[in-house]
Amino acid sequence: MIQCPQCGNFVPPTFVRCQFCGRDLNNIARAVRGASSGTTAKEVLYYILAGLWVLFGLLGVVLGSLAYAGVFGEEAATEEMGLDFAVAVVQLLIGAGLLFQADWAIAIARVLCYITLALGVLGLICVWAAFDAVRLVLILLNITLAGLQLWVLSDF
Repeated sequence: MIQCPQCGNFVPPTFVRCQFCGRDLNNIARAVRGASSGTTAKEVLYYILAGLWVLFGLLGVVLGSLAYAGVFGEEAATEEMGLDFAVAVVQLLIGAGLLFQADWAIAIARVLCYITLALGVLGLICVWAAFDAVRLVLILLNITLAGLQLWVLSDF
């Protein structure tokens, strides 16, 4: 993005006129991209995390479908499986929305990350009292991923 010297708004570097005030931008210096793509580590991390949303959603859909088909035995197909399958589909849709930088997906991801952080802190309190090391590590990982996702989403 380049900044218009007249109105101060940011416009894409391919624009020849400011979309806000109409000033000619042909003489404005633009960054020249060489061998590097100009992609920041934060942007790369954004797409990695969005890909995880898609991956976990796909995994839930596939495992839910296989369980429903009876591949894991009849006891695997429970009533709660329908809810798990629905959550996986929603997670897959949010991940796809994040990959395309859809505003609705970013907003939903932010809310879910805040909920994950709040529940993670409550989980830490409960697990700390029982001192279950495995659950403690999993909760800390979940909190870390949610915090990382919020940090990455702060630019979008």
